[in-house]
Amino acid sequence: GLSLSKIAQQADISHTQLSRFMRGERGLTLAAAAQVCRVLGLQLAKEGDGSEAGAAPDASAKEPSG
Repeated sequence: GLSLSKIAQQADISHTQLSRFMRGERGLTLAAAAQVCRVLGLQLAKEGDGSEAGAAPDASAKEPSG
């Protein structure tokens, strides 16, 4: 799996920013959230578009094994 540091690095945001977001202390800009989703193989989805969550799996992403 990816560490928080690796996700932040690949998303081009600071580890501190991502860590604070994950702890619920801060929000992310839409651009930063999109970058994190890209790293995780997800796509942002608009509210009310039929998806159950705020991020939909990217059809091109491989399913994790294990």
